[in-house]
Amino acid sequence: RGVCATSLNERRQLVGLELFVPSPELLETEEPPAPDPFALPLRKVASLREFQPSATGLRQIRIAGVGTFRAPDTLLFVQDGADGILALSQNPESVLPGDRVEVVGIPRRDRHPVVLQDAVVRRMGSGSQPGPVLVPGGQAVSDSFDGRLVSAEGRVIGATLREGEARFTLQSPNTVFTAFWQGPGWLVDPRVAPPGSLLRLRGVYRLQYDESGVPQSFRLYLRGSDDLQVLERPSWWTLARALQAIGLLLVTVVVGLGWVTLLRRRVNRQTEIIRERLEREALLEARYRQLVENASEIIFSLDLHGRFTSLNRA
Repeated sequence: RGVCATSLNERRQLVGLELFVPSPELLETEEPPAPDPFALPLRKVASLREFQPSATGLRQIRIAGVGTFRAPDTLLFVQDGADGILALSQNPESVLPGDRVEVVGIPRRDRHPVVLQDAVVRRMGSGSQPGPVLVPGGQAVSDSFDGRLVSAEGRVIGATLREGEARFTLQSPNTVFTAFWQGPGWLVDPRVAPPGSLLRLRGVYRLQYDESGVPQSFRLYLRGSDDLQVLERPSWWTLARALQAIGLLLVTVVVGLGWVTLLRRRVNRQTEIIRERLEREALLEARYRQLVENASEIIFSLDLHGRFTSLNRA
């Protein structure tokens, strides 16, 4: 017994109910938990996606499959045939990709694919991983791939590498998706796949929804550097380099035009100086001739042999 309250999202839509219980004495156990949860009947993951009117939605169920991905926190993906599921477990550390596991948890759906909450994981032994399913570029956003090991291609838009985390943003024909890896030992520097590179990625598929519950994109959880393959590197002649070359060419043209203009000004200036000098010399020569011709005394010049070379009219 307690006080019931509604849980709303940012658009004032009802997404759940909350019950506030002021005292443990108000809690009453109607059905005790199973002594051995792993003795529960085994369910197929595919059956959890089907409508079952008799299901309460709050009972533990048991599934079995192959672990395809684990994160350092609580994420564990398990694949059962052609279906996968996310289990939120507190003990996924001992599970490696390819291990056969059994998981007991409470299925929760809301508007997203089923998730097993409060899951308990038991490792049954090692095995082989399922083969990845190819995600077609034109139908990349689909709930049929959710939770499964897939292979997808995309062209890199951006890449970041931080301590214990690598993240790639990629463009497929009809959507933008991310590839994510978290944990120690990442061996591929994102600079190996610069923007424009075409990658083939292998990882566990997880749909991404908007606030209305509509699938918009997806995320790939990578297990390591082996899940990344560079198919095509970007052309050296990129738009940025083309713009740089055009800019350099424009700077060269401007500098060349400036140098030609300066040189022309200097030539014109020197020509003007020479012209003024010649005019002054011609003026001086004319004045000298006028003085000599109009002089009242005889003015003459001789060469080295004593012969006349010039003589005025006086």
